[in-house]
Amino acid sequence: MELGFLSANVYNGQPLEKALESLSKHGYTRVELGAQPGHTHVKASKVLEGGAGKIRKMVKQAGYEISALCSHVNHLHPDPGKRDELNEFFKKNIEAAAALNVDCLTTFSGSPKAWQHPKTGDWMLFKEVFEDLTDFAREHGCKIAIEVHFGSMTYNVPTMDRIFETVPARNLGLNFDPSHFMWQLMDVEAAYEKYPDRIFHTHAKDVKIFWNRIRKNGINDKSYYDQRMPGWGDFDWRRFILFLMERSDCEVLSVEHEDRMFFGELGFVKAAQFLKPLMFG
Repeated sequence: MELGFLSANVYNGQPLEKALESLSKHGYTRVELGAQPGHTHVKASKVLEGGAGKIRKMVKQAGYEISALCSHVNHLHPDPGKRDELNEFFKKNIEAAAALNVDCLTTFSGSPKAWQHPKTGDWMLFKEVFEDLTDFAREHGCKIAIEVHFGSMTYNVPTMDRIFETVPARNLGLNFDPSHFMWQLMDVEAAYEKYPDRIFHTHAKDVKIFWNRIRKNGINDKSYYDQRMPGWGDFDWRRFILFLMERSDCEVLSVEHEDRMFFGELGFVKAAQFLKPLMFG
């Protein structure tokens, strides 16, 4: 297992070199490069116009490997024109990943009615879109890792099951983020144990549940949880890491920073201090 980080959020808009230099001294050796609309570290057009070598060299010299390109778009956008535009964008990122010698792209399943109540789904549309995307990715030696996330069609274990029932392509899998199951009060262990061979990538993010607030306010008051860095919430990372080592081929914990308590680089430092002893002994 290796420790990685998502270059977006905290370092978006800043030179990638700065992020790599800052975090290498804390034990990070993998980087998930932000490549979706609004992200600044990878622009597919520049990569495909000859910029791949520069990025590969920069990342290697800093002591890293690229774990994935992060390209979270709404693949099932309700406007057919916008949907086609987003999926063509994603295909360019697949080509960029191949040029960068990266074999994984993280993304969402999307939603056919924008970012809405997740029970409204269109699995025929999902099949049409993702059969095309997985075929294209396979041609370029790439895997697609869907992040199961509330607000998209895939937000819990039954909809996670439906992904693979609808599109059984072996290069379609999961970017497993335990936090999205935790704040919905699901059994996270039951979720990750379903598909060990389909966990291609992870987002290492924790959640702190405030049960006293639930007792007073109920679950519709979203004050009952906060996003935390690994080790500062309630998730059993030791069990999860052992599971990944024993039963999956996933080699990276990619820290995603959404913690309001530890600002900026400090959050990544805290995550590394907690995770590294569990990963390396």
